[in-house]
Amino acid sequence: MDMGVGGAILGLLVHFTLMAIMAAILMLFVRQRAQLIDRPLVLGVVYGLITYAVMNLVVVPLRFDAPLPPSGLSIATQLFAHVVLVGIPMALVAARYLRTRAVS
Repeated sequence: MDMGVGGAILGLLVHFTLMAIMAAILMLFVRQRAQLIDRPLVLGVVYGLITYAVMNLVVVPLRFDAPLPPSGLSIATQLFAHVVLVGIPMALVAARYLRTRAVS
């Protein structure tokens, strides 16, 4: 089904809303456990795996009729995206922000 420009805008808004929620959850979690910012890469990998699991086991099945099981390529690209492009950058930004706040 083609939803056109309106569907594309809605999809973009939903995507950025989900990302904002993911970032907020990470910040709230890390603020309660400050020792986690000492190893942001490990935190990022773990958080990326968690976001992958939540998105693919909860969010996507609620919204789409996704074929199960997913292909190996699909799993690999999704894991890469969630760990390398979401989890690690979010953890690095959180660590930098929280370290800056702790110094000032």
